[in-house]
Amino acid sequence: MDKGYNIELNDENASNDFESVNIDNTSTQDRDRKPSSKLISKGMLIADVVDEHPDLVPAIMDYGVHCVGCGAAMFETLEEGFMGHGMEDEEITKIVDDLNELIKQNSK
Repeated sequence: MDKGYNIELNDENASNDFESVNIDNTSTQDRDRKPSSKLISKGMLIADVVDEHPDLVPAIMDYGVHCVGCGAAMFETLEEGFMGHGMEDEEITKIVDDLNELIKQNSK
């Protein structure tokens, strides 16, 4: 499995600051992987959702949950993550339904 890093400068004249560097540490296998059609539930660990559906990360972050990349994602469920950001059960259920609709659309 290819675990190499692709490092790309975003601006030819950029200095060596971190804002000008894009590091892609996604393996070739992950980049070539087709979207999963497996639906999610609010009881799933955030890390498992991200692993199974990396394409959902922007949508989850749009809902205000940025813990997709933090240590809590390894032991916190979607429900716990959304509740930790002030959302109630009805809203969480709606979000999970919306995310599952994205999964269905992406797996066609």
